[in-house]
Amino acid sequence: MQTISYLNSKIHKPPSGGESSRYEPQNACVDLQFIPAGKGLFQAGDKRNVYRVESGAISHFMQWADGRHEVVEFAFPGDLVGLGHMATHASTAHAMVDTMVSVLSPAGLEQAQQTDDLIEMKLAAAVEREFDYLRDKAINSAAAKPVHRLANYLVAISRINQVKGQAADFITDDNCSPLIAEMLHLNATAMGGALLQLRKLGLIAGETGGLRILHRDALERFADEV
Repeated sequence: MQTISYLNSKIHKPPSGGESSRYEPQNACVDLQFIPAGKGLFQAGDKRNVYRVESGAISHFMQWADGRHEVVEFAFPGDLVGLGHMATHASTAHAMVDTMVSVLSPAGLEQAQQTDDLIEMKLAAAVEREFDYLRDKAINSAAAKPVHRLANYLVAISRINQVKGQAADFITDDNCSPLIAEMLHLNATAMGGALLQLRKLGLIAGETGGLRILHRDALERFADEV
């Protein structure tokens, strides 16, 4: 992937010779990335960046634990790719043809959200995919210890609570029921043991009506140790 930086300039035509960009940043440092046809822009687990397609086309898809590929969208000039709330990507994106993208700064993304209502809808859909990704990861990690499966699930619930405007660090009893244990392929004994391990590690604490996540960043790192 070739990276090019332009300072205080407008983008008129990408070096690859594609169509001119709709994005004309002014008085800002713009990072452009050239992705040859068939090469990846990002994949699940990569540090998150949000990109605007300047020329070319991007295939954006989910790759599930059972090997399925699910197309999310095809992104064309002017479209944003890589939205979400997790620190890392849950999906994968490849260039369908020689493609140029720009990397949006947090300020640039905020500005785009203020002018385009569709971005909020795409962000909400991305968050749902992240939840499904974390749940899929938890359920299908057959080799993972029960405590890691539970940690992945708690991270997923925390993320969805945050999006709903609820307390991200509080998991209600409803989300730790026997039905959840069954979904995670855990029996009651394994579920209880996993909860006890997370308490001993100082990652969660029991509270009336549920449990409290004490250190979400640490819980996420622990969940990734599969």
